[in-house]
This record gives sequence, structure tokens and C-alpha cells, in this order.
Amino acid sequence: MNTQQTHTHYVPQNLLTGNNLKIQKTTDKASVDGFDGVKSYIMHLAANYMMGGKVNTCPHATPGCAAACLTHAGHGCFTRAQTARRNKSDFFYNDQTAFMTKLYKEIAAKARNNPTKLIAIRLNGTSDIAWEFIRFDMGDGAKNIFEHFLNMPNVVFYDYTKIPVRIWRQAEGKMPANYHLVFSRAETESNQLTANKVLEIGGGVAAVFGGEVPETYQGWPVINGDETDARWLDRQEFNVTGGYIVGLTVKGLAAKRDKSNNFIVW
Repeated sequence: MNTQQTHTHYVPQNLLTGNNLKIQKTTDKASVDGFDGVKSYIMHLAANYMMGGKVNTCPHATPGCAAACLTHAGHGCFTRAQTARRNKSDFFYNDQTAFMTKLYKEIAAKARNNPTKLIAIRLNGTSDIAWEFIRFDMGDGAKNIFEHFLNMPNVVFYDYTKIPVRIWRQAEGKMPANYHLVFSRAETESNQLTANKVLEIGGGVAAVFGGEVPETYQGWPVINGDETDARWLDRQEFNVTGGYIVGLTVKGLAAKRDKSNNFIVW
């Protein structure tokens, strides 16, 4: 295992990975925003239920989304991958400053080593952490991870979230300009009320479908989010204005068979 042991936890060799089928579709882009291509990276922490109640990596997780969580799909279901995600989460919660410093250095190195590429970072691959509230100092004052990269035009961040306050902050222009969020639909009434409000103010809402991605859902246009993970380019690439749905197909055999899970739109 590529880790370094400290007194209380492991320090993974890498926090980010580019070895993910979904983000590789984004990396395949030939050119975008004046750059000659995209290099995409994602970070997977342990999903909420994997931490045994010690910490909460997904504060607005619902039973339905937990059952259909991406951590059950692809390579994420294997013990080695889940152990690596727990190690990263332990590192984050046990030594947050060291974690954020390492994360900053990884991103900065990728940006420096690929000056003609757009570096796209998704921090919440299997978590929903409000990174904008975590500040750390790299010698130029305490900032969040996004603010540290505002002077690097070839770095962009994006995520999906179920935390309403994060979406409202984005709508009010209170999020860093290099960070883009899409709200994630779930099966609860409160979540769906928020999702409707996000659509009404012109935002994007991700929804998981049990079959093919439709062209519209409840009167809103649907784009196929499985084609690319470049959520910050949705309006440009899919020519959408106003509120829209990011349609995703359900992943994982168990989730595909569970027709009683209303997190999934059947």
C-alpha cells in the first residue's frame, strides 16, 4: 500500500486520482477554454456509512443515496479501494492542516507540470465536505483551497452537493469563481423542495435515472451527465439556459435492481 505511517494514521502517497472512467471522459476533451485539453482528477474519501459513525463525510446523505452510493460501483466496491478511502478520511480528520497542505501541493504540481492543460479537480468523489469553510496558510495568509488557486487560471474545481447552504452561497456569488457546484436530487421532501428552488433560479440539479436518460424531466431540460463530468461547461457544451437537470444513470448491480429506492427516478 502506498502510504506512510505516522503515529495515529496513514498518510497516503496520493490524495487525487485520474484513474476513473467518468473523469477520463472529461480528460479526453481535445481543447477547452483556450487550453489544449483537460486533465481531470478526483478525490475519494470514505462514504459516510464506511466510517462507523465516527465522522460524517456526507451530512445530508439520505437512505436512498447511501444505498445507491458510487462507493458500491466499479473498483470502489473492492476492499483495497475502500481501505484507501478510509485511510484518506482518517488523515483528513486527524491532521487537517497536513491533509490540506498535501492536497494543495498535489494540485499545484499538476498545474505547474501541465501549463497548457486545464486541470479539473473534483474533491468530493464520494463525500460532501464544504471545503470552502476550511482555511489553511501556505505562506500568503489563511485561505480555502479554491482561493489558493485563484491566481492559476488553468485550475478549476467542481462538485455535486446535497448541502443547501452551499448552493445558496453559489447563487449569491459567495463562492470562489473557480468552483462550480451542482445540487444533487434525493428522495426526501426537503431535498426535492430545494432542488425545485435551484431549478427555478436557473441552477443545475443532478438526478439519477433507473433507465435511459430522458430529454426532459418534470418540464426541465435534461443533459446526459454520463457523457462527461465537466459540469462547469454544461451551459456551453449542451446549450442550456435557465434551470436544467444533469441526468445520470444508476451505477452498481444492487442499486439497479432495487426498484423501491426512490432516490433513483424509475
